[in-house]
Amino acid sequence: MWRPDFERDQRTIGYLLADRANRHPDKVFCYTTGEEITYAQLAERVNRVANSFLDLGVRKGDNVSVMMSNCPEYIYTWFALAKIGAVEAVMNTAFKGETLGYFLNYGGAKVAVIDEDLVERFFNIQGSLNDLEKLIVRKVPTEGKVPNTRFETIPYAAMFEGAPSEPKCEPPRFTDPVSIMYTSGTTGPSKGVVYCHNFCYTVTARYIQILRLTPEDKLYNCLPLFHMNAQFLSVLPTLVLGATCVLVDRFSASRFWEDIRQYDATVFNFLGPMINVLWNQPERDDDALVPVRVALGVPVPAHLERPFEKRFGLKLIQCLGATETGIVTATPWDQDTPIGSCGKPLPGCDVRVVDENDNDVPPGVRGELVYRPQDPFAMMSEYYKKPEATVEATRNLWYHYGDYGRRDENGFFYFVDRKKDCMRRRGENISASEVEAVVNRYPGVMESAASGVWADMGEEEIKISIRLMEGATVDPLDLLRFCEEGLPWFAVPRYVEFRDDFPRTPNGKVAKFQIKEEGVHPKLWDREAAGYQIKRR
Repeated sequence: MWRPDFERDQRTIGYLLADRANRHPDKVFCYTTGEEITYAQLAERVNRVANSFLDLGVRKGDNVSVMMSNCPEYIYTWFALAKIGAVEAVMNTAFKGETLGYFLNYGGAKVAVIDEDLVERFFNIQGSLNDLEKLIVRKVPTEGKVPNTRFETIPYAAMFEGAPSEPKCEPPRFTDPVSIMYTSGTTGPSKGVVYCHNFCYTVTARYIQILRLTPEDKLYNCLPLFHMNAQFLSVLPTLVLGATCVLVDRFSASRFWEDIRQYDATVFNFLGPMINVLWNQPERDDDALVPVRVALGVPVPAHLERPFEKRFGLKLIQCLGATETGIVTATPWDQDTPIGSCGKPLPGCDVRVVDENDNDVPPGVRGELVYRPQDPFAMMSEYYKKPEATVEATRNLWYHYGDYGRRDENGFFYFVDRKKDCMRRRGENISASEVEAVVNRYPGVMESAASGVWADMGEEEIKISIRLMEGATVDPLDLLRFCEEGLPWFAVPRYVEFRDDFPRTPNGKVAKFQIKEEGVHPKLWDREAAGYQIKRR
């Protein structure tokens, strides 16, 4: 089995890239639509982009917002920033309106790298942006005319005009920040999770060992690169191993197995309802002959776990983790795992189930999941600019997931429910407070409460409960059209209900757990039943 073979001070993306390009210059690093990229080509292009960033004034420690769909340029940008010690501030391509403005101002980047079809969103909010000065724009098919913004605009193609040599700057240390990824807030706006280079290496090494990956593996990725899943469970393992990845633009049920066969992919990772969707594809006589040997993700519906493995001739690995920690438990290869379990703690990971005072609870009893790494620099460095939230999440020197779980007598862990006030839909974490902030701006709305309710396909849908101002009326369709302007498509509620008041806790706060427990009922307005389709943009 592969073992980590890099010393701690070598665990930076820049060092790993140079090492792999020297050892395997002609090996294919990545297959993407119509192109294959060798390690030597990757290293040269990353150097060019890195030197161009230096020419633009980007320096060690600077945040640069990156908002692109899946493409090689995303990887060049990410790795180039890492080489010069700058920080990739990851932006979901669905962000728009006030949500987009919040993240740009929070990260404070002076430079953003974006797709051309996103320029209009920046134009629409440019008056509210405090720090942004430059846009580096990747050419993509765009509907209509691209507006002129007040920002200096640089075509991405110009980034390849930089020198192909190693950047002349102080290289980052393994403890230096490399990325900021945003995770949904529980009682307030989303927080930026800061990663150092060593964290990236540690989480990647865990994944390699869990799946028993080798340099001969081909890792298929159809999930967005602005997610931890794609970066840490596809691109980085490829780099660390000197393996090969396959990068496609998005998940397509009809194209998935065709891609797997075409590229001879041996590994994939999944999220949300993907297992359900793939299971429902028409059966083929050669389903069990697909080249994939193992896949990792959550959730796997209990009734499909064993049948899916048998039909496609592969091993499904389930896990527990978070943006702040990476994967910390996984179902073992060599033990019979109870259905529904997320496995046992990985080497180097201490995981417990505790009560409200951080005391261990007995096996079978529900409590909060907490985690502590046994090695330094092996979880998030901090929440960006949020020291109080950092201290709260890591109180008593344990990271608190804000999720309920349990442990059985054999040491297997189980996820039970989310304790924190956020939802998850289509593989995206959604902050209830951010949904409510948009809804509360709609005329006639006095107060709102967003909650996740379980619906079809075995995942959460968003229900928005609304208390109206006296005498006001609101058309649910008009409200959702309003939400589409200020929220990512996946955060627009499916269900709408109007209430005279909310159930409340003794201190007057909305008792969302009661609203959540009510689930889906006939009095809810359902946009799918109404035939209203959300545009994915």
